[in-house]
Amino acid sequence: MNWLHLTLCAAIGTAGALQVPSPSPSPSTPAPAVAPSGTPASPPATSPEQPPAAAGSPAATAPASPALAPTLSPAPQPTFAYRFVPHPQASPNPGAPQIIEVDLNSRVLKGTIAIRVLTNDVVTRVENHTNGRADVIPQTGPGEFIAVSKLPKLPFFARGFGVDLEFVAYAADGTKTSVKVPVKIG
Repeated sequence: MNWLHLTLCAAIGTAGALQVPSPSPSPSTPAPAVAPSGTPASPPATSPEQPPAAAGSPAATAPASPALAPTLSPAPQPTFAYRFVPHPQASPNPGAPQIIEVDLNSRVLKGTIAIRVLTNDVVTRVENHTNGRADVIPQTGPGEFIAVSKLPKLPFFARGFGVDLEFVAYAADGTKTSVKVPVKIG
């Protein structure tokens, strides 16, 4: 049964980097036009309402008609149906990293996995450790780390098998804490 556990851990660990969608970079300012002879082209004509722009100013290189900036809609927040709250430490050091809660989209992993780890404010990085690999979970706010990833297709005999996902939280000084969250393969 040990080989089955390693196979499942390897498959979960190689699901790809855990990511949160991020906005696309803004377009850059266009370069000034150059005439075919290699000399700079004359500046664009201005309308009576527009005063001529000074050379080298942003208005001098801007296009005549303003381009519409792409609108970014926020990524949909995943639903977290499985909440795991680790036992709190008896008397935690306030400067030590703490994992307060781990939320997953489901206790049964299949298709897509959504992870949210809530920590105290001293935590600067959270990783998911599986089978010797460490995937970083991106920080989305103070004490909040969220990632969504697609799981690879697992063999049929893996269904119902239980595994522990280990989450490790690090403070800026290198101190860490960890918690194991039990899940099943679906």
